[in-house]
Amino acid sequence: IKPTCDSEGERRKDCTLCDNFVTEILDKLPIVYTITVDIDGKETVINLPEDGIYSLSTPSKLGYTFLGFFEGDREFNASGVVTESKSITAKFQLSETKTFNELKTRIDGGVDKILLASDITLTDTIYVTGNTEITAKGNYTLTRDASFLGELFVLGEDNLGNNLILKDKKAALTIKP
Repeated sequence: IKPTCDSEGERRKDCTLCDNFVTEILDKLPIVYTITVDIDGKETVINLPEDGIYSLSTPSKLGYTFLGFFEGDREFNASGVVTESKSITAKFQLSETKTFNELKTRIDGGVDKILLASDITLTDTIYVTGNTEITAKGNYTLTRDASFLGELFVLGEDNLGNNLILKDKKAALTIKP
């Protein structure tokens, strides 16, 4: 077992005469470089051995599209070799919401922002809290499905009592009966 900078390794030596073996513990590799990854303000430090080889997992964020890792304004490859420690940031772009399922999944998942980009037919109640900001690329209509008889929205308010379905008049939502 090869050692890494996070765990010891192990080498087995076999005796061909007596069928016995000896196990030797190999020291951890020294940490030479680190990559500090900032994902939405939460930093994770990845320790790298002296070869500097790394491979980063693609992060996900509900309601957003991952744009890549960046060191300042420069894109940073998700895998490669570094010759010095690095600090990088994962960047995301708000995804468009075009279907009821996307809208419900994002609201139920507690996303902070939703960007409507289509007319949507509502088939279930949507519970919006003060943590979700809904905006739109234009004026879109939310239509009640004929078979759905429940409440359309249960609205939360921010600490000033503002309704967050319409925020700064960025979203114009019309509900048809």
